[in-house]
Amino acid sequence: LDINVQNSVLYLASGTFAILLLALDEPSRLTGPTAFFQGFTGMTFFCLSLLAFSGLVVSRVLKYADSVTKTVACCLRGPCCVFLSPFVLGVSNSWSGLISAMVVAGGCTTYLLEGPMKEAKAG
Repeated sequence: LDINVQNSVLYLASGTFAILLLALDEPSRLTGPTAFFQGFTGMTFFCLSLLAFSGLVVSRVLKYADSVTKTVACCLRGPCCVFLSPFVLGVSNSWSGLISAMVVAGGCTTYLLEGPMKEAKAG
């Protein structure tokens, strides 16, 4: 199947199961838009948009790259969020969070700079 069809099926199934779970857990949330979005903030919509955007980007990377490269690109999402959050959201990062993000980003960058694996020649 085409990657766009696969994404459509995935998002449709995920949305359906999320609504079913919500109907079982908190049916009052499904009485109208006001009840559904109660407690949502701008941060909620920002996070949803960021996750949707990163999912679409990862699917594009998967279309043109191998699955290992896709996984590495997925791993870079966390450090990108950590590094951008002070500028976009106005929150501060802890030193441990920054160091963790740098370790992950460094590992991913090192892997990507190595290029594709080559077969060892029999000696």
